[in-house]
Amino acid sequence: MKARNQGALEAIGILLLFSFLCSCSSIPEINVLYSLPSGSGAFKDRRLVMVIEDERKAKDIFGEGARDDFEHFAGFFSLSVARPEESGFKVGMFQVKGMIKETLKRRLENMDLEVVPTGPPHRPRLIIALKEFFLDRKDQRWTVSIAYEARLRKDGEVLSTQNISGQAERYSLVGHKALGDALGEILTDVVNRLDLSGLFGQAHLKL
Repeated sequence: MKARNQGALEAIGILLLFSFLCSCSSIPEINVLYSLPSGSGAFKDRRLVMVIEDERKAKDIFGEGARDDFEHFAGFFSLSVARPEESGFKVGMFQVKGMIKETLKRRLENMDLEVVPTGPPHRPRLIIALKEFFLDRKDQRWTVSIAYEARLRKDGEVLSTQNISGQAERYSLVGHKALGDALGEILTDVVNRLDLSGLFGQAHLKL
């Protein structure tokens, strides 16, 4: 009798473990790869304050076509960073604002800049105002849109701006990986298009 009860308990335990694993596997994960451009020493040994501001009108990142696929999405993206000619390495899990901040920080550090979160108001600071971050699926295609405005501000005054946006598409038939690929492609594009020299030149400032 004992052996029978023990066998039943073991079977229940296996079923519970299987159910737990299945529930975990149903939580979708979006893997994103950001690719750094070639390094530049244009701002070697300089320091810059960078602030990320979320100015999106709609905070929901999924459109109707993608919402059902990501019903249990926790809001965190698995971010990897790749240097030129390398496959990349994982740096962590980030929500939208954190992922934008992390990729831009690494982009600026790749120019030998030291990025800091705060500083005196008389020093120029880079404000990144996120305008759009939207993922959807239409006509069997994943679509990704990202837009932000880069502002150079000093003593509370905006001296120069750049508006940067991009879109990408991938066939959705190959699953969530295609969405991650599209997101990585457009994230790399919009981050690497930031022209810091142009911002300072437009403001007639030196870092």
